[in-house]
Amino acid sequence: NPLKFPLGPLSSAFCSGSGSTVEITLTGSETGTSYTLYRNSTLVPGSITVGTGDPIPWTTGQAGTYTVRATGANGCTAMMNNSVAVTSVQPFSLSTSPGFYCEGEAGVTLTLSGSQTGVNYRLIRTVGGVPTHIGSKPGSGSPLVWSNMQYGSYRVDAVKDGAECSTNEVIVEMVSFGSGVVDDVAPICKGQSVQLNASGGEFYQWAPAAGLNETNISNPVATPEATTIYSVTVTDNKGCSVTESVTVTVNSLPVADAGT
Repeated sequence: NPLKFPLGPLSSAFCSGSGSTVEITLTGSETGTSYTLYRNSTLVPGSITVGTGDPIPWTTGQAGTYTVRATGANGCTAMMNNSVAVTSVQPFSLSTSPGFYCEGEAGVTLTLSGSQTGVNYRLIRTVGGVPTHIGSKPGSGSPLVWSNMQYGSYRVDAVKDGAECSTNEVIVEMVSFGSGVVDDVAPICKGQSVQLNASGGEFYQWAPAAGLNETNISNPVATPEATTIYSVTVTDNKGCSVTESVTVTVNSLPVADAGT
């Protein structure tokens, strides 16, 4: 009977849909003996190879359990030692909705559309061109979720048996107003008016309403009876908002002195 050689590696994986393949290797062979590769007990077309005394490699891009049968010159056959389990790592997509959060909030939720048991999923965050591995989850057969993710670019690497398959990238933005959305104003005399001015948003709400000609525009005119602190909430088109205030100082008019 033909000598038995180990088949390896015991397990391997490739990224489905990427055109990637894996190599299955019989670690040795006998000169003149024919070796046939089988996938799930079915002969792989074109796989029959005559031994030369060296290892024999086969390349495949199909999942399954692979075995090798040797046929000697005398017609005797033998199955080679062990089998190789080849796994296809399925593609899934990464998403978030919305792709932003407001400054001061915890962040956003990232969702991987599905997962595969036996596969490890690594979340990679890139900021300033530097990628960082920030967490891993084992595949469960269901979507995977990461919460409170801060600004940056994200992808997921699916890792199994030497295969590393990357998802699409998702950009997470932090919306920040910074400071100075409302301008300071100079003091006025009682009875005078001053125009207030806020910027950086789509919607404005001023309070209190007393002394203002409008409360929902960026630049209302204020004519307060006394010194008043006006606050304005500025909201952008994404729903993020900031509140700042400005003090309108009202100076009393001088009192005329008629003398004696």
